[in-house]
Amino acid sequence: KGAQIIIEDPLDCSARDMPNNGLLTGCYDYKFPIQELTGYLARTVRKEELDLPEQEIKEFLAALHRQYGYDYQNYSIESVTRRLNKAMAERGFTVFPQFTAQVLADPELFEELFLEFSINVTHFFRNPEVFALIREQIFPHLETYPHIKIWCAGCSTGEEPYSLAILLHEAGLLKKTQIYATDINPYVLVEAKNGLFSSSNVESDQANYRKGGGTGDLLNYFERMGKMIKFDETLKSKILFFQHSLVNSGILNEFQLILCRNVLIYFNAALQTQTFRLFLDSLDRHGFLILGESETISPQDAALG
Repeated sequence: KGAQIIIEDPLDCSARDMPNNGLLTGCYDYKFPIQELTGYLARTVRKEELDLPEQEIKEFLAALHRQYGYDYQNYSIESVTRRLNKAMAERGFTVFPQFTAQVLADPELFEELFLEFSINVTHFFRNPEVFALIREQIFPHLETYPHIKIWCAGCSTGEEPYSLAILLHEAGLLKKTQIYATDINPYVLVEAKNGLFSSSNVESDQANYRKGGGTGDLLNYFERMGKMIKFDETLKSKILFFQHSLVNSGILNEFQLILCRNVLIYFNAALQTQTFRLFLDSLDRHGFLILGESETISPQDAALG
């Protein structure tokens, strides 16, 4: 039911039969000596965070890049610190060097940390006013092109490119459009490619679909499969999902529309500028870039274009 089972290390207590028998079942999450156990509970229940030295975090991120090839060195240090604290607390680590050594030695633990660093919060027609703006102000411009290319950067599990495909279809533009949907996280891309979603989640997005300019019934674009629903295969064929890193994978071009929402907030200023250069090089001369509601282009970055 989502609970955790923690057993005190038998070597740490005089009455050892109960913890020993508990360990023999294999049905537990952690085995801690009492000192580690109380520290873990303090951080988990009271949400205490460890004080992680910034320089040690930077050295760890550099080591991750060398070891695994993923570059988080220009991510916001505050965001990285929060995720490291969460990852350590959930796995019972209280000493940062022990945690870093384990991550560098264990690819499976790195994969778990990689998932912590990848933020995947999305749903269909998220911020419907954005989709309404695209439909009303950008679609008339896109209509003038013989072929339309759209890039959804940081697409997560695919709800954004699927939402765009629906609106493009209703506007009669999908037949001449190719949508490129990318994310650094290969695991969420597998989910996105499958096009399977919980029916209850999609039903809750009906209102946003209408606010975003949808003209029909959102569920008409899905096939029911028990408690799950599968996105329409014909519309899905216009979307190409593939792994791409905004940090070091290079440019894609030329797009009439690029969406990158709620990704840049996790980057520091230098990486944001690097990403804006990437988008500038990947945009059609008269193309559009859409960012998240908490993201802005600084005057210095605006001068790039």
